Amino acid sequence: MASAGTNSVLYIYGASENTDQETIENYFENKRRSGGGEISKIERIGNKYRISYEDDSVIPTVLGRTHIINGAKLTVKQSADEENECTRLLVESIPPNTSYDALLYFMESVTGDIGVDRMYYKANNGKALVMFEENIDFDTTEMNTRKKSINQRKVKISPTGVTDCVLVTGLPSNITSDTLELYFENKRKSGGGDVDHVTIKGTSALVYFSDPTVVDSVLKHDQCICRTNITVYPFYDVLGTLELDDNNDSDDGKNVDTPYHPTFKTDRPIPPLVYSNQALKIPVNKHIMKFIISHDKYPTEVRNNLQNVSDIMWQISQAECHIKSQNKLQDQTTYEQWRYINEKKFSEFVAEFDMKIIRINRHFWFEIRNSCFDMEEKMNSGDVVIQMDFSSTNHKVIIAGLRCYVSDAQYQINKHVQELQHKLEKEANTVTDHIACVNEGKFELFQRFAFNSMKQQFDSDPIISLDTANKRIIMKGDKVSINVAKVTIMEFLNKIDCNIVEVSAVILEMLEDKNAFDHFVQLMQKNKLKAAINFDGDSVTISGMTSGEIKTVKKMLDDAFIENEIVIKSNSRFLEGDKYKQFATSLQQEYMVKQKCEGKILRVVGVKDHVIPVCQKLEQFIERNVKMKCVFSTEPAVLSYMIKYQPHRQIAESLREHHVSILSQENKIIIQGTSQGLKLAHEKLTELSTSIKRMAKCATFTKKGECKLFFYDNGEVLLKPIGEEKECVYSVATEGALTKATVLKPPGVPSSSPPGSNDLLTLERTSVKIVTGSIADKKADYIVLPCSSDLNLRTGVAKAVFEKAGTVLQYECKKVKQVKDGDIAVINPGKFPCKQIILAVVGVWDSGTGESRLRAVISKCLNAASKCVSIAIPAIGTGYMGFPKDEVAFIFFDEVIKFSKNHPGCNLQEITFVVYDKNTTDAFFKRLRDHQKLFALRSTYGKTSVAASLSNQRIVGHISVEIEQGDLTKENCDAILHPVSSNLSFGIIGQTIVKDGGKSVADQYSRYKSGLKSGPITTDAGKLRCAKIIHFICPNSQGLKYAIESCLAEADNKGLTSVSLPAVGTGGFGISATDSACAIIGAISGFKPTTLTSIRIVIFQTAMLRTYITELNRFPSASGATGNAMNVSALNEFTIDNKVIISVHHGDIIECSSHAIVNTVANDGELCTIGKSIIKHGGKSIRKEYTVKKRELRKGPIITDGGNLSCQKILHTVTPNLNNMKRSVIDLLQLAENNQVTSIALPAMGTGYFKIPPNAAARNMTDAVLDFVKLNNPQSIREIRFIVFEKSMVPSFLTELKLKLDATTTYKDEALDIGQWGPFPHKENILKVNAAVVKVHVYAGSDKDVEIGLKSVIDFVDKQMKYDVYKQDSLTDYNYHRLKKIQDKAECLCLDIHIDKRKCTISMEGLKRDIQAFRDELDNMKKVSDIEKLCGAQVKWYYIDSRNCDHQFDDMESTLIETALNEKKTSVYIPNEFEPQYHVDLQAEQCTNIQTAETWKIKRESSTGIAFPKHWTEMPKDLRVDKPHLVPLSSSTQEYKDVETRFRNSTAKKLKSVDNIQRIQNRQLYEQYSIKKRTFEDKNKLIQNEWTLYHGTRADSVISIAHDGFNRSYAGDAAGTWYGKGCYFAINSEYSMQDRYSPKDSNGQKWMFEARVLVGEYTQGSKELRAPPPKGSNQADRYDSVTDNVNNPQAFTVFYDYQAYPDYIITFTVA
Repeated sequence: MASAGTNSVLYIYGASENTDQETIENYFENKRRSGGGEISKIERIGNKYRISYEDDSVIPTVLGRTHIINGAKLTVKQSADEENECTRLLVESIPPNTSYDALLYFMESVTGDIGVDRMYYKANNGKALVMFEENIDFDTTEMNTRKKSINQRKVKISPTGVTDCVLVTGLPSNITSDTLELYFENKRKSGGGDVDHVTIKGTSALVYFSDPTVVDSVLKHDQCICRTNITVYPFYDVLGTLELDDNNDSDDGKNVDTPYHPTFKTDRPIPPLVYSNQALKIPVNKHIMKFIISHDKYPTEVRNNLQNVSDIMWQISQAECHIKSQNKLQDQTTYEQWRYINEKKFSEFVAEFDMKIIRINRHFWFEIRNSCFDMEEKMNSGDVVIQMDFSSTNHKVIIAGLRCYVSDAQYQINKHVQELQHKLEKEANTVTDHIACVNEGKFELFQRFAFNSMKQQFDSDPIISLDTANKRIIMKGDKVSINVAKVTIMEFLNKIDCNIVEVSAVILEMLEDKNAFDHFVQLMQKNKLKAAINFDGDSVTISGMTSGEIKTVKKMLDDAFIENEIVIKSNSRFLEGDKYKQFATSLQQEYMVKQKCEGKILRVVGVKDHVIPVCQKLEQFIERNVKMKCVFSTEPAVLSYMIKYQPHRQIAESLREHHVSILSQENKIIIQGTSQGLKLAHEKLTELSTSIKRMAKCATFTKKGECKLFFYDNGEVLLKPIGEEKECVYSVATEGALTKATVLKPPGVPSSSPPGSNDLLTLERTSVKIVTGSIADKKADYIVLPCSSDLNLRTGVAKAVFEKAGTVLQYECKKVKQVKDGDIAVINPGKFPCKQIILAVVGVWDSGTGESRLRAVISKCLNAASKCVSIAIPAIGTGYMGFPKDEVAFIFFDEVIKFSKNHPGCNLQEITFVVYDKNTTDAFFKRLRDHQKLFALRSTYGKTSVAASLSNQRIVGHISVEIEQGDLTKENCDAILHPVSSNLSFGIIGQTIVKDGGKSVADQYSRYKSGLKSGPITTDAGKLRCAKIIHFICPNSQGLKYAIESCLAEADNKGLTSVSLPAVGTGGFGISATDSACAIIGAISGFKPTTLTSIRIVIFQTAMLRTYITELNRFPSASGATGNAMNVSALNEFTIDNKVIISVHHGDIIECSSHAIVNTVANDGELCTIGKSIIKHGGKSIRKEYTVKKRELRKGPIITDGGNLSCQKILHTVTPNLNNMKRSVIDLLQLAENNQVTSIALPAMGTGYFKIPPNAAARNMTDAVLDFVKLNNPQSIREIRFIVFEKSMVPSFLTELKLKLDATTTYKDEALDIGQWGPFPHKENILKVNAAVVKVHVYAGSDKDVEIGLKSVIDFVDKQMKYDVYKQDSLTDYNYHRLKKIQDKAECLCLDIHIDKRKCTISMEGLKRDIQAFRDELDNMKKVSDIEKLCGAQVKWYYIDSRNCDHQFDDMESTLIETALNEKKTSVYIPNEFEPQYHVDLQAEQCTNIQTAETWKIKRESSTGIAFPKHWTEMPKDLRVDKPHLVPLSSSTQEYKDVETRFRNSTAKKLKSVDNIQRIQNRQLYEQYSIKKRTFEDKNKLIQNEWTLYHGTRADSVISIAHDGFNRSYAGDAAGTWYGKGCYFAINSEYSMQDRYSPKDSNGQKWMFEARVLVGEYTQGSKELRAPPPKGSNQADRYDSVTDNVNNPQAFTVFYDYQAYPDYIITFTVA
């Protein structure tokens, strides 16, 4: 068993009186109830129990529980520290005759002289409680007690604890135990705590506390209950029952030194007197004794009165007087006599003295004691003495002295004490309270208007004072009077209104200044306002007796302070000078203002009446003392003239008295001087500049070349030296812009992005943007990351995204594992801010094999993001994958445009290309600019635009159709159509219908959905606005029309009149918006209803709305087919350029009275329905002429007479298919123009037997007509008519024309002005080319100088310009593409051109260098045209349609195919006007229409008409047609000898040897030369056109010339440009042998060509020629070549590459 230590001890408090120790022990040993255990020791100490447990581990459990025994709640505490202290001992078995002092001395001796602090001794039961000043060693003390005895008896000691009880005395007689208990439980009043119980006895009571430590706190407090001061002492019940000794302070001499504590009576007997050698001990009050011995006379007097006394000892501490006899007393009798006599005499002596004690209430002791000090000094005489008891417990005044004087002193002191005590009691009942004023304004108003009156009102009861520092109102008095005062004061304060007001920064700034604040307060007082203002630095609070006073103060505050600004026009540094600082200081001392400089502004803030005079003084100071400056402003050109030529020098001299100086800097004029000087100088300079502007004149330039000179060639800089020479200044002002992209659009239709912006808007309204930076910084729904196939994201572009997304991104990649090249994977983005991340793997470029993979990746990325709004794609592959940046940019845009075109209703609205480095950025922006121009041109045609004038409501068939954007479930109609999937599940529309319609809709659908397999079903609409819902299975695009018709029949059979349907199939069913619109409107048009009258097509996505409205307007309408044959209303007629009329008519074309009509025939030339009708009505002459010419139909349309018809001519053409319809119409119109036809009528081509949709036919035919008019500037054709036989087709043609033309507006248009192609009158903010204007203003000092300068600038511009005419016979053969290219080049070079195809001329005007560059371009085009002609003459390419009919590609297309074949390419794209139209697969021998996906077989026919020289050897079979074959000649052959002879005969130089002669066999080059030769022979029939000439060259140029001919890039550079910039040839080989023409190679050999050269007509050459000069005034009629000497030519210069053919290459060595 473990011993019980100090940590296992608990103290139990609060046990009831009927609870004994055994009950306590049993309870705390009960583990279930108390949590305790076996107790080793229990003892009661006072009213508590001390328990020691065997096992101290139970202590926490016991402490943690609540303990109740016999209804009393126990308090359990652990006080181990108390056990280690011993300052209290209970002493028992004290002998009865033991005195207080004896016991005191005994206890100090046994403890080792440790002083006794206090002792309570009860003699009647032999017990005492001794308290020591410090801890004692109990064991040592107990051992000493056993050794020593007192009065021959051993005492017993034991330690005891602190008491939990106090003795209360002086209680009111009517006090109750409850009152006393509540008082001592109030810790604030008594310092007490929980009270166990109270025992009252008379005016005393015992109070027991639950916590013993409370006793010390109670003893330290002054106690007062029920206005009665009470005294509190500690009480120890171990001493026995209580008996109060009220005579403790009597003069009996007992325990007089004991502090005033409860003591106990004792029956201690008086000890017997010992007479032998002992002194007579007579008890004497110690205070009287002190008085006696303080006077010398009294001890002497008493000594003289006594008998036989040897000595008298005054024992003050023992309160005894010891008298010793002089002689030794022998017997008892003698002693008794001596004792009796002396006692009597001593008593008589002492009786003359008296001692009085006056008790003082301990609460007033210190105050009374201090006031009694003065009385003590006055009354302490020889007759009486006053003593103060300074012990902490007695609180009394002692008076000792002669009896006759003591009573008088007692009376006086009692009277003084009572008066003082009464005063102190009153003061004790006085309390102090206060009212804190949170608002300073209220405190101020109380101080000013209520304080004095309330002081008088309450007359010091209570006393009212003010604590100004803390803003408190102090009240001192009794509680009742304080409460009354409080109510009165609060009533006053509550009447005061306080408002926090908003004031300006100026007011806040001024209120910070004490003087300004006091000024405003005085202003309020002056106006006798009962208001106050407070300012805390951030806000202003106004307090007032009324709200009106607050408003008045606020108004006064707003008016009191103002701010003014002084603009410092000069440098503000003068504000830092001493002179200004002294002046500013003097102003601040005189006025209440503040000054602050903020840049060029000097702010003056202050009192209103002070600010204005201060500002005036400051302005005067600045004007007098500060030199300012300003900048003179005028028009830049005038300013430039003034700076350059200084016409203002005299102004500065005239204003010298104002210290004015005028400085001219690079781009400004600065005036310095005083304020008045600045004003005068500025006025004079303004007059001067106005004069210069008035004299200025302007030269206006509007031609494109002139404008280009100033727009792009910095013409203003070129004019600068002219201006310096003429002493004038030129200012160039430009209006408009030199741009080709004129975007014209119909009203309400947004155009594509203008060239120059960073984005592109496709025709389907998809935004394509280019941004620079990192893909990690871009925000989009989908982010594309290029990566390798192992999906490592820690490198390259993906690294930055990986760092933002976190490691979760790599974890997502691990799920995917691997992605093949050309594929993608979609993963979650982790922490990256987007919806999804697309991983794209393209592999490496690998010489172009990566193109298909890149295209596949881009297409897959766009499809993956098609359901979101935005996607960001970096420049994939342009890094270490090695993709060319130009190719990537081309592929990106190409795929995006394809995607946009194929997904017109897609959610994806924004596609962002993210590029990083400069080269990639340049490549992407170049491609962007190209597409911007392309889409700008497209928008001019309006091919995919929906004009605002198009109606969203019209009659289709017999039903009114309306298209609106909205929510299908909100439709208020008879029924809505609901498409479901093939598995009969709901899509998004169905889910919305169920959500809004309620559960009944889903229940009915579930009941009847099995019937959907056989057709639509109808259910109720539940809570929807409509009455019914028609459900049907949504098929693919081919079956959609039939499904809609079935639904309409279902609605009609149900007797419904109105139906609404969505954009069926465009959601999750994969049908395009175009197909859906065509199917829906097609189904409506063919439906014949019984009850159904109206249909609404409700489109949810805005992007689709345009598609449906367009289809609605294109589809035949019942209201659109009005008008009779040949009787056309104004709305059907459109005028272009005020000269060509386009109209639409319903009727039979054979009845048309136009100059010519068009007849379409079958591919084999057989007549169709129209043709047979023409022959029938026109006569046999038409058939006869047609039969003769129909063989030519394979080449193009033919023309015959009109016979007996109303027309004069008939144009016959093979019925085109949809792909080549536009080209066929243009060919027809061109044929008509060539034959001087003035009006032509065209049928609805292909809409009959060939089943071409009317909308498509109308679209292509109107496009062709508009293109022809714009590009060919027809001179003969004035009217073009569309004659539509089927009445229902008329609206299609009208609609197409409305889409491209405004029916009420005509246009004046210059020939071939691309900038005005657009038929719409509404323009975006992009000017046309010919709208650019340049104005050059001339500024000079006089009118004469201005005129000279004006003439100089006009002469300068005229010298830069040139007018020229280019003649080219093949111009008539140029098609639309080549004419457009000519126009584009002219626009690029800013040339004004006019093409006259009949005269085969192109008139041009522009800058000289641009004219020459344009001529070079025309020459190159002619070369290409010649090649195409040659190719067309030699090879024909055809595609075979589904009816097995041949369709010939034109010469340009055939050339592209043939070139690709020769270059051994596998495929080639054939373009139309904007983009690839055909893809030709040479391996599969087929072509595919890119738009329609139709595929046809192709074939090639060779028809070479040029014979190659007979002496040529056979060409290698694997040699391409454009590659040369060099054949070395044997020196033994006649051919070799002839060449060598000609070569040697033409030189006088001595040749060392002719080393080698090779024949050059180049088929393509020879064919081109031969074609050119035929042209020369046709033109120059009477002269020799072909000469054999020589051309010296370098060895490294031989192969290039043999391959490409005499291109100026390889030849002529050595010859210089003496006779023109062309290729040089010599008549004699000697001329070409010169080293500068034919330098030696590394072997010392020289090289020379013998060539056939088409010299034709020649003239004298000159250095500046770039082409042969004209023969006369006709610029189009030019010479063929030039020579060095017309009369004796030695050398010729030709300017065209195919004008010479290299026959032989001769290698030789000179001597």
